[in-house]
Order: sequence, then structure tokens, then C-alpha cells
Amino acid sequence: MPSKKPKALVQAGRDGNALSSSTTALRRTCPRALLIEDIVYEILCIASADAQTDLQRREVLSKYATICRLWGNVSQSILFRSVFLQIRSSMMALLSIITATTERGQRLARYIKSARIRLSREPEIRDPITLPMIHPRHLPALLAHMTALDSLELSVGEEWPSQNILKELSRGPRIRKLILETTRWSADHPASYILRKDLIPWPELESVVIKNERPMPPFPVTLPGPELELSSLTIYHSYNGLYKEELEWLLGHSSTSLTHVAFVDAVFNNCYDFLEHSLIKNIRSLTLGSTRWDDELYFALQRLERLSELTFHGPMALGRQFPSGLPDVIEHLSLPHYFQHGDFPRYGNRFDLALLDNSRPALLKTCTVNMPYDHYDAFLTLKTQEWLNNYAEDCRRNHVYVELCFRTSTIEEKFSALPASRLRVGRGSWSVFREPFQPTASQLDLCDFDVILGRSPDTKGAVPRSAPSLSQPRVGGWFEIALRKAKGSVIIRRTGRG
Repeated sequence: MPSKKPKALVQAGRDGNALSSSTTALRRTCPRALLIEDIVYEILCIASADAQTDLQRREVLSKYATICRLWGNVSQSILFRSVFLQIRSSMMALLSIITATTERGQRLARYIKSARIRLSREPEIRDPITLPMIHPRHLPALLAHMTALDSLELSVGEEWPSQNILKELSRGPRIRKLILETTRWSADHPASYILRKDLIPWPELESVVIKNERPMPPFPVTLPGPELELSSLTIYHSYNGLYKEELEWLLGHSSTSLTHVAFVDAVFNNCYDFLEHSLIKNIRSLTLGSTRWDDELYFALQRLERLSELTFHGPMALGRQFPSGLPDVIEHLSLPHYFQHGDFPRYGNRFDLALLDNSRPALLKTCTVNMPYDHYDAFLTLKTQEWLNNYAEDCRRNHVYVELCFRTSTIEEKFSALPASRLRVGRGSWSVFREPFQPTASQLDLCDFDVILGRSPDTKGAVPRSAPSLSQPRVGGWFEIALRKAKGSVIIRRTGRG
């Protein structure tokens, strides 16, 4: 007896028109049904999640793009969601693809939501003849093509954008999140120039991230500061702390809008005064770098009455009982990956395990356990690992969701010898930190874009052998996972070949 095929999904992998008809059928049977595009998007996100690098992820998605037109469009939207440009040939290749003269170019340009642009470290006159780089003068025309751009990460070298360039940038897309980084060792930072009230090209900024290769330099408090209503501020390498005048210069108009503050790769104990400032009293999320847990930090955190998320991004020196004393209002806690006793000795093995206990904030809902990675002191690493595993066990027994995170995939193998009960977590609660992929010139050119966006004449209409079809069992699993994540009332079953 022939099997009956679900009406909700009609030969989805064979014809793009069938996908449109299936969407119409879903809408007729249930007004609250998910659009088929959303389901395919979930499937492709899950299918590419296991890729270790951007190159592998791009290869996976480019294969699925050949299944049908709908899958191709969804794959392209994921591929072009975030772009990274460092050399001029890559920039020209991208501009030739997202040209406004074609419908496809306009569509692809709208997919780009985030861009990471690394400007040359040296002036343009020093560019290698065979490898010209990207410079500030290229930015206005480049960003003007990315009409839907929302997030911009800009690495600035010796050349800074001129005032005329900043004025031209204000006519481009409205940037909501700005990440500024300097690639040179200097006493100043482009943030102190670009964020000035009279120069800033993006007055709609909601999030600012400032990166530096050295301690954060002072802001020009004698000049007018930006009138930004920021919701998030992240500063890297703030070893010297922030002074009251600098805070008021940067956050003078953000007292009611600011909800998240982060100090990454920093010794936060120089910034205690920051927590006492009225500008940040309403924050809900706080990230601290290398920290010494002592009475001073304890009382500083107690003043943040609305704090619900606390992340320790770095090692912690223990000066009192931990985590006793954390505010009870904290709902989401991310633990340090490394503990030590005292005031950051460079090579010490003193560790008082009695300073660590299993207490939890009263309202705690989720706990992220950052497992320790290889360190110069194996004894401290082992003790930290032992306590983190015990703490994770205790959280699970008290119905707190636990997420285990590893720096690299090799760390997972190193801890695989531990008892399964120590590392067992719920489905979907295992994550791995991955370093960002850095493309080279040969990995981003016109030929590569042609592979992603189109089919060669001899393969037109064909599905590559390595591209799974909808009838394979694995895709059924992806459908089920995608539908479990989505909030819909229609269950779509996997179809067979027959």
C-alpha cells in the first residue's frame, strides 16, 4: 500500500514552486503555522553548526544552495549575513556581487547585517604592489552598498578616517553596533576621535565595543562627548580603569538606557569606582575580566539592584568565600575558568579549596561553567576542574540549567576520561569556544562567489552527491529539532522517496 505524503510538505526538495504551494497549504490548515522559509532557515543553521571554520561552514551551505531556489536563497542569506574584508581584491569581488544594477545584487546586499573590515596598518603609499589593502577612503562607497548593515567592526591602522570621510559615512547605513579596534601600539585610540560629538557619523549607536592592544587611553574630556543613548558598552584592556570624567564624557546621555557593561581582558579591581557611579546603577548585565573576589567587590555588586546576569571573563583570585556573597537577584551566572589564592602570583601553587563553596544566588536559573584549559600550573587547573564539576552537579540537583563550555575541541577530549556523571548535561547545553576564522586573499575571490551563488552549466538542476536530499533520514531529524525550537502548532513529518 503506497504511503501517504503529508500535505504540509509536497516534494520540498524537488521543486521551488512546490514549496510555495506547501506554504499556502500550511496557512490554510493553521493560520499560526510557521512559514516554510523559517523552517528551512532553522534546518540550515543546524546543518552548518558543526563546521569548525568559516570555510567548512561555507562549503556546507553552498552545497545546500543547489537543492532548489528557496534553499539557495536561504543559504545565501546565512552566508552573506556577516562578511569579513581585509584586502582590496576581496572588497572588489564583493562589490561586483552586491551591485545595485541587478535584482540579485540588491537582494544579496540586503542579507549583509554585519561587516568586519580590517584597514591597512600602514599608509596607502606602503601597500605591496601585488596585494593592495583597504584604506579609510574606501569606506563610504563600500558601506553605501550594504544597505541593511547594522553592525560594523572596524580595525584602524596608522591612517584614521578624515573628517570628510566621517561626514560621508553618515550618509550610509545606520549602524547600531560599532566595534573599534586599533592595530598599532600607540598612546591614543580612534574611539577618542570618531566618537566625538562633532564627528560621530552614527548618532543612532546603541552598542560600542572598544578594543586596544594596550591599556585604554583617556577620552578627550575637554572636547564635547557623544550624545549617544547606549544600551551596551564593552572595553578591552582597561588595566588603568576609567575615571569619572571619562565615564561622563562617553555615557553622559546613557544613564537610563545602559543595560550591559563589560570589561574584557582587564584587571577590574582598578575600576571599582565605576560600579558606584550613578550612570550605571540600572545595568542588568555585567562582565568582569581578571578579578580579585574580596569585600570591596562584594559591596560594589550589592549596589546594583537590577543586576540579573554576571559573567567572570578571566581568572579570579580568592580573597574571601566564593560564590557566597553574590547578589541574590542574579539569574544567570558565568563562572571563572580558573581560580587562585592571593593577589595574582605569576607562578604560585597556593590554593585554598575551603574558600570555594556550593552556595548559589536565590534566583539563579542558569549557570555557565567554563572548564579550565591548559595552564602553567597543573595543580591549580586540577583543583579548579574538581570544584567546577562539583558545583555543576549541585546546580543540576537544584534545577538550575547548566552549560559546559570548553575553549577548544581538544579540551573536550582531555576531560573525556572523567566520570560521565560529572560531565553529563542536558541536550543542547554543550558549547565550544572557537577562534574566529581569518580568510586569506585566495579564499575570497570572484570564483569562490560564483561557486556559492550559481551553478555551472553541466550541473544545472542537479543535486551534488555530497548534498543530502530531503528524503534522507538525517534531514528528518533536523526538521524535528527545528520545529521543537520554533513556536508552532503544526507538526511536519519527513517525506520518503516514494
